[in-house]
Amino acid sequence: MQSFTAKHPWAVLAAGAVIQVLTGIPAAWGAFQQPVMEEYGFSEAQASEAFAVLIAAFGVGCLVGGFLQDRRGPRCAALWG
Repeated sequence: MQSFTAKHPWAVLAAGAVIQVLTGIPAAWGAFQQPVMEEYGFSEAQASEAFAVLIAAFGVGCLVGGFLQDRRGPRCAALWG
């Protein structure tokens, strides 16, 4: 019996690409900050607060993902962490 990875290599590739894009969102904040400020009328301090919340949520997600990976394996961490 073949594994899921052997049967569906394109699905694995697509999932990996989505994970990489989601992981890169905090690094791209500089490109989004000015349009967000203009669209919503935020000051630079308010936009920076939004970025701080993003980084905090990302950090919590990394902790949860690491715990899930240790307990359940990388597939579970990729789906839920």
